[in-house]
Amino acid sequence: MKKLLNHVTEGSAWAAHSRDPMTRWAAVAVLLGAGALACSDSESSPKPPATTKPADTGAQVTSAAETDGNEMVPETGDTAVGSGAPRATEGAVPELVAGGTGEPAGADSSGAATSGGAGGAGAQQMAGSGGAQQMAGSGGAQQMAGSGGASADGWVPLFNGVNLDGWVVNGTTQPLYAVENGEIHVYPTQQDQSNQPQANLRSLTSLGGKYTLHVEYKWGQARFGGRSQVDRDAGILFHITGTDVNKVWPDSLEHQLGESQLGGEYVAGDLWVLGGPTRAQTRSANGQLQSFGNGTKSAARIHADRPRGEWNTVEIIIDGAAEAIYMVNDVEVNRVFNMTYNGQPLSEGFVSVQAEFAELFYREIRYKLNQ
Repeated sequence: MKKLLNHVTEGSAWAAHSRDPMTRWAAVAVLLGAGALACSDSESSPKPPATTKPADTGAQVTSAAETDGNEMVPETGDTAVGSGAPRATEGAVPELVAGGTGEPAGADSSGAATSGGAGGAGAQQMAGSGGAQQMAGSGGAQQMAGSGGASADGWVPLFNGVNLDGWVVNGTTQPLYAVENGEIHVYPTQQDQSNQPQANLRSLTSLGGKYTLHVEYKWGQARFGGRSQVDRDAGILFHITGTDVNKVWPDSLEHQLGESQLGGEYVAGDLWVLGGPTRAQTRSANGQLQSFGNGTKSAARIHADRPRGEWNTVEIIIDGAAEAIYMVNDVEVNRVFNMTYNGQPLSEGFVSVQAEFAELFYREIRYKLNQ
């Protein structure tokens, strides 16, 4: 079934770019026949993205499509078991779609992006609304954005500033996320000090390979539930994968957002490793690699966030499964190595922003491919 759909995808590109009318009509006939066969196929829905080898020229971006690419071997080094209390987990919940569902990016059964025209493996960029298709002659990666095409400087928006199209709320049916003035307001109407659930807002676009994820945030005033008198806490999750990506705490890596001072419980830039099969490493003060997993954390090295009410900028510079650099307000606060899932390199997955008992605002959620 996957091979058939790939032939359909390639045939579409061939027909679209051919200048010969007879060639175009022949391609249409092939597509109609293939479509009839596809409609009769009973193949199940695609699984969450598998770990794949990142493209040398940038990120591979899909929308919940199955990819089975070659796996990248992580670096080796001395390891020591990390310490820390396990983080709370939540059970699976039904997916509550906050926008339109994503369309699969063109990938063949090996996980590689479908090729462009005669120029070779072209870079194809597709936008969910208002974005133009762009094809390069050679060596490009494929990306699909949920809310528009890339800007002149290469940034592709995941949040369109207008609504939550391209996102899904996991963990609650309550309205914990609202779009106001181009920002995502978390706990927008909930009464301060009241009991409220946790949730995460997950992008339907899956990112992988070499890319930078950019998120801006600031804290509000209200706090809720059992955290109503403690430091504020939330997080940005990336490389979300596993058998259930719709949990409040899916298997993933987290860039902590928090108000604690350095060494405290919730410091902006702490690494949390979520899920039993997920593992990652950081370097200790003496340079030794140390391993973390199953709800443990590696503390940030520097405190770089701004006072409550001021905007902070987070950038996570990701090189597939090999490395992720945590930047807060242009300061490197942590560096993660050798991310794995069930012992295999973890190089791609969905991203999400959390609602975790504290009012806050997100804006300018976007990504950019890195060479």
